[in-house]
Amino acid sequence: SQSDRTVINIAGLLTPFMVLNKVSEETLAKVQTSVDKNTLNIRKIAYYNEKLEQYTRRDNLRLFNFPLCDDSQLRGKFIELAALLGVHLQPYDINIIHRLSANERSQAVIVRFNNRKLRNDLLYAKKAPLNVPGSCFKGVFIQEDLTPQRSKLFKFLKNHQNTDKIQTNDGRLRVILKEDRGAGVRVALDNPDDLFKVGIDSFDITQFGFIDM
Repeated sequence: SQSDRTVINIAGLLTPFMVLNKVSEETLAKVQTSVDKNTLNIRKIAYYNEKLEQYTRRDNLRLFNFPLCDDSQLRGKFIELAALLGVHLQPYDINIIHRLSANERSQAVIVRFNNRKLRNDLLYAKKAPLNVPGSCFKGVFIQEDLTPQRSKLFKFLKNHQNTDKIQTNDGRLRVILKEDRGAGVRVALDNPDDLFKVGIDSFDITQFGFIDM
């Protein structure tokens, strides 16, 4: 009948369309998979470049709340601080020392050492002698020189409800969780994708200074 032929004709038209639609969906799925892989690779490259930058800072220390003084006195003042912590430096042990800001009132200072052992000795020395009554170094805080991205990750973890304590070792973040308090368990993190190790599965990568692809 005419109606049967019409149905057959319509079915004949729909079949190529459905095939084409299925091919399009498969193509789009492949494109999306390729985009996802490229995005992941770009993120890995960004992490790798950040890690390389952190490596270039391995001989540095940052000091906060450092006493105000003329720039010409920074080196001598820093050597005095180190001596209080039992680390005896010579001027040539310090490659460079300067304020982190051009502002002469800045109390943040960065130091690059020529001797990494001395740098580590100072970093891990007990800081109690700095806080004796009358000390001009009271409140000075010493930490590794972290990249901007790693510094933001450090602050995020330091203030997170899961975190009991956080330290750094050669730029790598080492976290003690509140649930592991006293057990000596430390979780090591290198980038935001490691946050799952401390129970954090959802985050905005841009808050750590990385571009969201």
